[in-house]
Amino acid sequence: MDNKDLSGVDVVHDLEDIPWPFESESVYAIHASHVLEHMKPWKIFDIMNEAWRVCEFGGGIDIKVPYGFAYSIDPSHTILFNIASFYYFQPSTEFYKIYTPKPWKCNYQIADQKTQEIRVILEKIKA
Repeated sequence: MDNKDLSGVDVVHDLEDIPWPFESESVYAIHASHVLEHMKPWKIFDIMNEAWRVCEFGGGIDIKVPYGFAYSIDPSHTILFNIASFYYFQPSTEFYKIYTPKPWKCNYQIADQKTQEIRVILEKIKA
């Protein structure tokens, strides 16, 4: 899915336009590489909740976002993430209680100094 009709894009749809054109629990995996940092900051919880809706249980989302210098060089970046940003989606953390979005479990998390990107793999869990 992309908001542009490019080669290899199966579904042309804006990520911020919710609901997405997918049935609930119809997708096993979402790959979001260098996408979320371009979203409107006030939409990030809606986007993550929509990803939760379309994912099957046991499935999830593989996210890559820039941080540090890599974030600051692109003027279209609107959200600065750090390694703790995804704690807000995990019920096992105190951060989750602030907004209580749909719940995810973090299966992998790294801040790679070489690539200046954060990668997290979140698994959909029961609400």
